[in-house]
Amino acid sequence: MSQLVPRPSLAERTAEVLRSGIRTGLWHDRLPGERVLSEELGVSRPTLRDALAIIEQEGRLTTATGVRRRIRQRAGQTQARPRSIALLTGVPLREVQPFALAWIERLHDLLEGAGLRFEVQADRHWTTTRPERDLARCVRERPADTWLLLLSSLPMQQWFARHRISCLLAGSPHAGVDLPAIDVDNRAVCRHAAGQLLARGHRRIALVLPCPIPAGDEASRLGFEEAIGAHRGSAVTSLLVSHDGTLAGIRRALARTMRLTQRPTGFIVARPLNVLAVATELSRLGFKPGQDVALISRDSDHFLEYLSPVVARYAITPDAFARRLSRMLLAMIGGGAPAVRQVRLVPQSVAGESLCDAPPF
Repeated sequence: MSQLVPRPSLAERTAEVLRSGIRTGLWHDRLPGERVLSEELGVSRPTLRDALAIIEQEGRLTTATGVRRRIRQRAGQTQARPRSIALLTGVPLREVQPFALAWIERLHDLLEGAGLRFEVQADRHWTTTRPERDLARCVRERPADTWLLLLSSLPMQQWFARHRISCLLAGSPHAGVDLPAIDVDNRAVCRHAAGQLLARGHRRIALVLPCPIPAGDEASRLGFEEAIGAHRGSAVTSLLVSHDGTLAGIRRALARTMRLTQRPTGFIVARPLNVLAVATELSRLGFKPGQDVALISRDSDHFLEYLSPVVARYAITPDAFARRLSRMLLAMIGGGAPAVRQVRLVPQSVAGESLCDAPPF
């Protein structure tokens, strides 16, 4: 008579995952808290506790009331933990711009290829005005050798700077924050974009930005004002069009702007998805981009090539951005300080059909 081999329970399979993580050094000397660990492993808290009980009986863990479980080192055993980099953002990944998602995927491949562990951590709690406790818990329970901050708020940047935790900004530092950073040179981009519009006869030009203005967008405003300031004698009118980042907010902002007696004839817009909203809303209001108004995107994304008219833009590939981040992170994780703390990448200007001469009045 054949005898069936009993299948391992979910708790036993979870225990094996825990053993593997301990062997490979996935965690430091302590495991994460139960809530974090159950989310990482995708099991319920009761199942996790059963698995932890199995591991504890094997002598792999020590427990004490009120503290996280400590990983027990056996005699002669060394805990080889792979070096790790964690991307930290206060924005859910579903809300991150497609360009950023593309370079995050490429950066993951580059770092994994270099033998580093790379993980992404996203939590809205880090974007509050007082994120200190949540950031401290994150760094303590899910440690990394170096942190990469994306779409980071001023309090987030200040906390990392104050605690001197190794980190790199994928973006620009806020005023008064001294952290290494890599970003597109949005100041140069908007200065050049405004210059293109001025050269085509536009004398009423708008820069469309979300509000409140993030650190990188503040550089855009400065470059825009520099270009306009150089032509003040030519009766140039500039306008900063602010919106809340939603489609409804962009529609309201454009409706107000296009009702002005001296409405803009040229637009520079930050963020590809916002460009899509601006282009379609202008058309809905009766102003065709590339004919009635000129439209330039500060940034680039693949889908902009499929808009009609094709949008003029400034392009840098996700691969180029990821490679620059990778080189700087590898230098930092090796213990070296960045040779240049503030790196600004200059994208390529891509001509499009949405850039036109100022219409006659």
